[in-house]
Amino acid sequence: MSNCRDFFQLVHPAVALLIAAGMLLLTLFALEDEHTDTAHMLRAVGQLKALAYFLFRSRVGLRLVLLAAHAAHAYEAWLAVRICSELGVRGGLKACWAMQTLLFGIGSLGMLREKQNFMLSLKKGE
Repeated sequence: MSNCRDFFQLVHPAVALLIAAGMLLLTLFALEDEHTDTAHMLRAVGQLKALAYFLFRSRVGLRLVLLAAHAAHAYEAWLAVRICSELGVRGGLKACWAMQTLLFGIGSLGMLREKQNFMLSLKKGE
């Protein structure tokens, strides 16, 4: 599996934008206090905030979801490092995979898992 030591692929910009916007809005809604009103920014943001509170019932619920999202991204980054080690990806690129996966989660990890599965299928075919 040493032939993929230089493998790195960027997340599609649309996926990166959606995940980054979702995390930003979740953070904004979960960490605002009673005196801050984000709904005045845009009508769409106000509607998203209303939807978030409808789904998660309270600011505490939003904070728990935010914590879970950050924990999930950290776990996915750890998995990316393990997969990179298994594939023989070099140190600098391993750090790139870890950082990209930390930021964009499953969007990045999915590409790495596809490469892992492809390499395993090649190994089985030998």
